[in-house]
Amino acid sequence: MTKSISSTLACLCAAALLTMGAPGVSQASSSRLDPVRIWGPVTRAEAGGEDIKILFLNNQSGLSFSGELQITVSNVYTRVLDATTGMPFPYENIRTGDIAYVYIGPALSSSLPPMANASLVLCNIPADYRVPDYLTVESLSWNASKTQASLTATNGSVYTIPSGCETTPYLSSNIVTIDDLTPGTSCLLWCNKDNLASRIINFSNPGVPIEQLPMDPGWQKINNNWLL
Repeated sequence: MTKSISSTLACLCAAALLTMGAPGVSQASSSRLDPVRIWGPVTRAEAGGEDIKILFLNNQSGLSFSGELQITVSNVYTRVLDATTGMPFPYENIRTGDIAYVYIGPALSSSLPPMANASLVLCNIPADYRVPDYLTVESLSWNASKTQASLTATNGSVYTIPSGCETTPYLSSNIVTIDDLTPGTSCLLWCNKDNLASRIINFSNPGVPIEQLPMDPGWQKINNNWLL
């Protein structure tokens, strides 16, 4: 009986919660369901099984656990992207020593090394490059003149979105606008140190085919974003 209880307790304690969020994000304002961003050099990348790959990363993000993590990269549920373009990056091109930014679930296994599941992996990162933020929209509000919008993410971060900010759907030539950043939308957002956005990829909205746009002569393509 004692052994059975011990085994049950071990299973219940198998996940250790990370204790800090991404840099610049208050822990109190972070959603427990939001993925956590970690980064560091890749120690090795393995093919894994038919549906998954295994990435080992020396975590240097300042979280409670520092050192090597074993990260599950799903062929179905994980996006592996080029950090500069936002386009798919071949997993087999990841090399030992490359710096990667990885968004993982907010829990780690108690194994050694700890294991986590990745929702997004960002690769091909130039030196001193500000890596884009992966976030879920909580709210979006425009100023009175509609020259810029304020986007609040579910992790508490706030971004300024200029009206001409390049906004595109993921892997689609369809049209999305800033107003398509509705609550619950996941996106990748490039910004400067003041959280002023310069580009957004909208993952949740496939956009409207160009041929279905209203025949309004006011449509203009500005910075790859269709605006009226």
